[in-house]
Amino acid sequence: MSGLWQPTQLQAMYYGPSSVKKHLLSHLPSDSSKAFIITGSSLATKTSLIGQVESLLGSKHHAGTFASIGQHAPITQLDEAVESVLKDTSIDTLISIGGGSPIDSAKVISHRSHEKQGRYLYHISIPTTLSAAECTLIGGYTNVKGTKVSVAHPRLIPQVIL
Repeated sequence: MSGLWQPTQLQAMYYGPSSVKKHLLSHLPSDSSKAFIITGSSLATKTSLIGQVESLLGSKHHAGTFASIGQHAPITQLDEAVESVLKDTSIDTLISIGGGSPIDSAKVISHRSHEKQGRYLYHISIPTTLSAAECTLIGGYTNVKGTKVSVAHPRLIPQVIL
């Protein structure tokens, strides 16, 4: 077996109890960063995790939460999230919380931000499953016809994984 691994823009990967609490704020790109959380409804309504992250960010850093990402990241939901993110030009960071769908959704939102505004968004991923989406440069979603589509770029890999 042979292959090549190349370094990515991943700056840090923390794991273990209290990793989010210990490292989230120190890994925002700046002291004035505004973060937008991307997650699904189950984590938002059936756990305290989203509320805990919102509290950690506080009003200084929390720009909003989109908690409607469904399985396989339907494009209609992504378009709604993109619209929310692009309305607030102070948002420079996406925080994806969940499995592959929220993580891929954040990548697609960043890709669309780049298409529309010329900038990729900083991405902090808080995975709650073993999807490995947090380690790839590909973001997938489902278009209106039900077909799976992907976008790929080295800038779509999260900068921080907690």
